[in-house]
Amino acid sequence: MIRVGFLTNNTRADNGWGRTSRELIESLRHRGMRVAVLVEDDGGMEGERRLLRRSQANPVFLFLSVVRALPSLYVCDIVHAFDGYPYAIIGALAAKLLGKKFVVTLHGTYALDSFYNHRVYIRILYRWALRQADALVGVSAYTLRAVGEF
Repeated sequence: MIRVGFLTNNTRADNGWGRTSRELIESLRHRGMRVAVLVEDDGGMEGERRLLRRSQANPVFLFLSVVRALPSLYVCDIVHAFDGYPYAIIGALAAKLLGKKFVVTLHGTYALDSFYNHRVYIRILYRWALRQADALVGVSAYTLRAVGEF
């Protein structure tokens, strides 16, 4: 049985990002897949763990999130990050360390924000993370095309 580790901001049904995350996770569960759900903000989904943190001012939080996520992702076959900063970066680092497949779902214009971030380390890590992905999934053809231009 395939086990997928998801990294997302939240799984709340009251916003687009959370709803997309929740619906994909529930769909995979319904099909018999095992999932680990790591979030930054509690969304009330069964089994989710609030382990992720972000701070554009302090990159230590990125690496702290990777370390905190590793035990949960160790048992997974695939690491799946919902969107760019910081989840694609955390996911790419964790997948690389664990030798796992890595997937990123790009969620509209949010997926482009990190390319324009004034902090150079975020732009560099984000580009690197997307290059590490075994698959990029866009919520639209525009998003995939726009990300591909970078």
